[in-house]
Amino acid sequence: MIEKVAPFRWKCFQVLVVEGENDSSTTLRNAQRFTISNEEYQIFLDRHAYQKALVPESNAVMKSSYLILEENMHFLNKNVKEPTKSILEIGIPAAMNDVYWDEESFARRGGEYEWQKEGKKEDTALDF
Repeated sequence: MIEKVAPFRWKCFQVLVVEGENDSSTTLRNAQRFTISNEEYQIFLDRHAYQKALVPESNAVMKSSYLILEENMHFLNKNVKEPTKSILEIGIPAAMNDVYWDEESFARRGGEYEWQKEGKKEDTALDF
């Protein structure tokens, strides 16, 4: 099936449970039933290793290398500390001062890449 779709990148995430966000039946989402062990995730990756577009992202890689906004525009701090105040209230620069984001992990996982098709280049720089 993946061969038919022929994606440029096929991001395969291990389900990341974030305390207070998707960790129980009392939260808006409950991801507990979708979790797999690191060993099960590795078996999946080994089975699909021939896929050129495969970009695996385990929980260890994802946990701190993403900036994640929830529905009320708070950055999640992924089990490190409480979410930030909403960027709608305090703005992005102030929220960035209070979010835990591992920029080195972001770079190691290839977070910056050329994602546009040839011939459709635009300025995508973000200025906070």
